[in-house]
Amino acid sequence: AGKRVMLEVGGQWCVWCHIMDRFFEQNLKLLQLREQSYVTVKINVSPENRNEKVLAVYPEIPGYPHIYILDKSGKLMHSQETSKLEMGKSYNLDRFFEFLRKWAR
Repeated sequence: AGKRVMLEVGGQWCVWCHIMDRFFEQNLKLLQLREQSYVTVKINVSPENRNEKVLAVYPEIPGYPHIYILDKSGKLMHSQETSKLEMGKSYNLDRFFEFLRKWAR
């Protein structure tokens, strides 16, 4: 598709993962930017499947959810702590837009 890849790492147990999903659903322009610029791939991390082989090639994850941005060939471009995008009990819209725009193709 010629787009960058956004790997979202988390799981069903991750409260902030659900908050991020709702945040995108509630902010359609942000969701449109993500869909236009990235192929989003969710990677589950759970006691049953830690996906260690997949994640071993990327920097260590300090907390969940975590986002990796890859170029269209799969090379890591950026590792993002989502806590830096938070505001209160949700996310900061301006910071999220800035993040997505910065790493878009």
